[in-house]
Amino acid sequence: MSKVHWSDRHPELIKELSARGIHPEPVLKYSLLSSARLRAVIRACDNIANLPGITAEVGCASGGTSRLIASITGRQHWACDTFEGLVDADKNDKGLVNGDFKNEESVFDGVSSRLAGLNAKVVKGRFPDCAPQEMADAQYALVHLDTDTYKSMADGFEFFQWRVVPGGYVILDDVIGKGTMGGKKFWAELDKTGWEVIEENDPHVVIRKCRG
Repeated sequence: MSKVHWSDRHPELIKELSARGIHPEPVLKYSLLSSARLRAVIRACDNIANLPGITAEVGCASGGTSRLIASITGRQHWACDTFEGLVDADKNDKGLVNGDFKNEESVFDGVSSRLAGLNAKVVKGRFPDCAPQEMADAQYALVHLDTDTYKSMADGFEFFQWRVVPGGYVILDDVIGKGTMGGKKFWAELDKTGWEVIEENDPHVVIRKCRG
């Protein structure tokens, strides 16, 4: 069976991004998200327009979703990945093994090239161990966590939850429905106090930090 071309998977998004002045190919060709989830990312980007803070993605893979976020918001954006696939799959992550999702397009130099010209920086390594002090010192309006494993999701959320500004968004991928075992375990156990669920697009959930 031949692989479906990226332009055939996202015909309406091509029009939408083009209307925003965003070249669709480096976004849609290099994002693993469905059209529904990409639209959720777009809505979140629009909804933080009046908030302070920067943006980040952990588990940026080939960089398409990071390019989308950085292109819409124009803010400082951090794109983080091991660029080695999964590195901490354990007993909580049935069906996954370390090295999964490593591919020739998800490499540091390739993602850096795709984010060139934008206000974005690429970080390589296991998060949050790899996070530079500049990331630790920042406040965030929007974060996308797409790391698949229980430990990576838990560690990533722990890092960002105190740094997201009131009203800011966190998008948690692979935590419901068709998501990963580890991601769903993380979501089921997460203390959601102080957060509200904005929308669900199987397999991701969009949450917003409560104000006040």
